Amino acid sequence: MLALIRKKLRSEFNFPKNAKRYFGVPAVYSLENVKYPQADGSVCGIRPNLGADAALKLDCGAGLGAATHITGAFAFAAVGKALEMLLEPKKVKAEVVEAHADA
Repeated sequence: MLALIRKKLRSEFNFPKNAKRYFGVPAVYSLENVKYPQADGSVCGIRPNLGADAALKLDCGAGLGAATHITGAFAFAAVGKALEMLLEPKKVKAEVVEAHADA
């Protein structure tokens, strides 16, 4: 999903094309590797080979992504970061005022 978001930011919002460039956009994410459902009901880090006809769906309909406590944890983390940003003191740029001796 992160690759799709980066692509959208680059194509629609002119973010830099450099893959190593930091966008400066706060995000909530997990470093955990994807675990795929297997035919026997177990999960494994290896993507199953389903053949050309079948597509592997990792969505709520397939039983993944429906754990509300996980979704809730990510939502709480995102809201926490948003509140931090909103409550952060505003940085005011100091304006330089030149005094003219013409008076």
